[in-house]
Amino acid sequence: MFKYYKESLKFFSSTKIILVLLLIYEAVVFPMKLFPRVTGVAYFFIALFFAAGVLGMLQNRDEYLPGMKALLKQGSRHFSLIILNMAEIFFISFIDLLVIIFFAIMPMIMLGVFPKESDSQRMLIMMFGMVVIYRLPLFIMGFFTPIVDNKDFGRFAVVKLKEIFWNRKKFWGIILMQGAVYGAVFLLQLYLFSGQNALPAINGIARMYLDFFFDYFKSFLFLFIIVADYLYYRDIVNGEKTFQERYDRISYSGPYKGIIGRFIM
Repeated sequence: MFKYYKESLKFFSSTKIILVLLLIYEAVVFPMKLFPRVTGVAYFFIALFFAAGVLGMLQNRDEYLPGMKALLKQGSRHFSLIILNMAEIFFISFIDLLVIIFFAIMPMIMLGVFPKESDSQRMLIMMFGMVVIYRLPLFIMGFFTPIVDNKDFGRFAVVKLKEIFWNRKKFWGIILMQGAVYGAVFLLQLYLFSGQNALPAINGIARMYLDFFFDYFKSFLFLFIIVADYLYYRDIVNGEKTFQERYDRISYSGPYKGIIGRFIM
């Protein structure tokens, strides 16, 4: 995996315009942090669009010069397809959460024992965390299928991702470790710039600029990771003939076709 990190770094160092575009992106989305309840969803979709554009430029760098025009074109081309992948994965994750809640609550109903409200909230948080850990690799890889093949998206594109995880089990662990690193950076930023007692000596405009550049670094870290994972994914697909085919209801007959395979496995 280390060689893919090197290739990712090489990609950004050879296309420094992306770092400039990332700065423009941060200038647009950073003010949204001031109104998270209003702009939270917009922030998420803009981030998806930007990442889709960067991956599209990487996939088609022999055809397009990297720049704002290429970013917008590639983002527009792949964004809706990635959203369809994300919607499928979100739906699967929601069903997973319902299944976990059902099997947690049923014994309590049968025994007539119910936890306090605070304990119930902790249980729900733990269940949600379990689903996030289990499905996070799918969410990250949901970017990749339509980038390689613009018609490979939706339910059976997610099936392909599951097949790849089954054949490359270490990939699942790699993405989880990356998620832990990114999560640590996110929590550090939250502690430094959201807490009342964090960075007490730095206030006002200086604190805002530090927060901005920390956010810039965090966004670059995400792009760096996702580009490395994409390069690894592309090598897996190019090395396995079966993964070069698009799955559908007719062509696919593996373990992930049925209800259990789709929602539980």
